[in-house]
Amino acid sequence: TKTQPSGYSQPFNEYGITLIEGIVKSVRDAVNNLEEAEIAWGIAKVPQHVFNRRWIMKEKVINPFGEYDQVLMNPGINDDNKVEPAGPTDPDVSFISVRALNGKRPISLLANYALHYIGGVPQHEVSADYFAVFASKIKELMEEENSQSVPFVGIMSNGTSGDVAGTDRSKSGPSYQPYEKMQIVADDIAKEVYKVSQTLNYKQWVPIKILTKDLSLNRRETSNELVNWAQGILNLPSGTIVNHPRERNYANRVISL
Repeated sequence: TKTQPSGYSQPFNEYGITLIEGIVKSVRDAVNNLEEAEIAWGIAKVPQHVFNRRWIMKEKVINPFGEYDQVLMNPGINDDNKVEPAGPTDPDVSFISVRALNGKRPISLLANYALHYIGGVPQHEVSADYFAVFASKIKELMEEENSQSVPFVGIMSNGTSGDVAGTDRSKSGPSYQPYEKMQIVADDIAKEVYKVSQTLNYKQWVPIKILTKDLSLNRRETSNELVNWAQGILNLPSGTIVNHPRERNYANRVISL
């Protein structure tokens, strides 16, 4: 699940039970359908749906902590203070394709795209967004010429896309009906992945290796000063804004950490 109502809404425990049961069934079905296979991998290019949502601003803007930043996430499309995106995007859709040893029947395809969810879901509805739509569309394409007793499984995982969104903040764009844009995005990805998948050379044996690297990352410390700021914000009457409309959200997170 990717697109849903606010995380501050009431728990829906029945969904959690359904999710667990679905995962168990998926694993059981996969084990029961195990077979020898061949594998290939490739990269499709889909640049038209990835945009950096962090922008360098002419004048610094205040953040939820009452400090000033040179970079702002999701500035208004008509905001004259924005200069340019603060970094690049990744247009690659990396994927792994698995098919039966006869070279004809596709088994599964796992793709990865560095794009945040698309959204466009009505209130009170839950959606797996373009990830699930891609899974359905690539299934349609891969099974088009094959009648299969064991269904093909399409999967889309979310790449590193914290700075990326599907909206171009440099200009106004069209309006979409609910679920419409995620269909467009998923269709474009699926068609490009399918096209590249038809050019791959499959292998019946490959070594499995792993590469890891330790990274040293800076992080904001939850200092006493920050905690005092958060408590001060939360002690104010509800609806009070000192510097930023989202400061209460961030104050809650500081206290919870």
